[in-house]
Amino acid sequence: MSSTFEPIVVDYDPAWPTEAAALIAVLAPAVGTLAIAIHHVGSTAIPGMIAKPVLDIDIELAPGATVEAASAALATLGYAFEGDKGIPDRYAYGRPSPGVPFSAEQTAWPAHHLYVCPHGSAELARHLVFRDRLRASVALREEYTAIKREALRRAQGVRQAYVDEKERLTDGFIWKVLGGIPTLDAHAHLRANLARDEVRRSGAVLALTLSLDEAERALARDDSLIVWGVGCYPGDLPALMAFDKGRFREMAGRAAVIGEVGLDAGRRPPLDLQLQVFRAILEVAAELSRPLSIHSADLRLPGRTSPISTASMVLDELERTPLVAPILHWWTGSADETSRAVALGCYFSVHSQVARRSQFRTRVPPERILV
Repeated sequence: MSSTFEPIVVDYDPAWPTEAAALIAVLAPAVGTLAIAIHHVGSTAIPGMIAKPVLDIDIELAPGATVEAASAALATLGYAFEGDKGIPDRYAYGRPSPGVPFSAEQTAWPAHHLYVCPHGSAELARHLVFRDRLRASVALREEYTAIKREALRRAQGVRQAYVDEKERLTDGFIWKVLGGIPTLDAHAHLRANLARDEVRRSGAVLALTLSLDEAERALARDDSLIVWGVGCYPGDLPALMAFDKGRFREMAGRAAVIGEVGLDAGRRPPLDLQLQVFRAILEVAAELSRPLSIHSADLRLPGRTSPISTASMVLDELERTPLVAPILHWWTGSADETSRAVALGCYFSVHSQVARRSQFRTRVPPERILV
């Protein structure tokens, strides 16, 4: 029976991030190397947002780690596996008592939902993009708060009615925040001074920048249909020379995605400089759990039967530094390299002609192709 005396949602509580961090500190040793990150997501992870007083925690598995192994590790803390509940690549875990997770330091924990997401999970990517876009945009936070308050008004204190009303009211809003992922223009270059009427004509796009200076101008905007990326283009020597890892980390923390970055053997900048910057960017992307758009272009030299393969180099770096939702743009890899990229959880941002090639039709799952 629903109670009108227990609030359905409450004002933002500054203690929520601390409570989430305490939970993560207990979960991390239990799952160990099975996970590459544990994320606080949902409305309680967005400063200032009204929310149900229930934390949402996503465990992101490492490449090759299985849900079965993670479930066994979480069982030692008292969690019970509940399946995907109809949502692919997101597995839920119940708490039989307030004392779960078991810990010598604490006997009761705040209410929370715990999920495990395999590496490359589209659901996890949506959670992170949604959270980060709302963290970065006052306008989106205000709009989402208004939607929740309207759902509360319509629900008249009935919890399930609130859930149903919020779901109906947020359909268009979620599409707007996610930019239509994954059926958006997954790789565009727009001017950072683009006028608002031009933005509306552009539709929902993932707009990537070529230098930190350009990204700084883009991040100063507040566009609901454009997701701006922070990038350092491998063919831009001044951008590579001016790259600063600390500045990049700060800016990437304000963005939902990283790009355009990568390697290009056919450009003027020395490949060792490109690789140095690319490795620094991958470290930041892994630290912040950001999806990123990666450029790779091979160099064909006279007298050589095979090109210098930056595709292979990019995959080597992704194996050293596993990431959430890497997007390979302008992909020129071989069939074997394409299969290797799929195994690493990569998505492919390509135009329709490339998508029709046999290696894509036979080796890349359709949901991994962004056109």
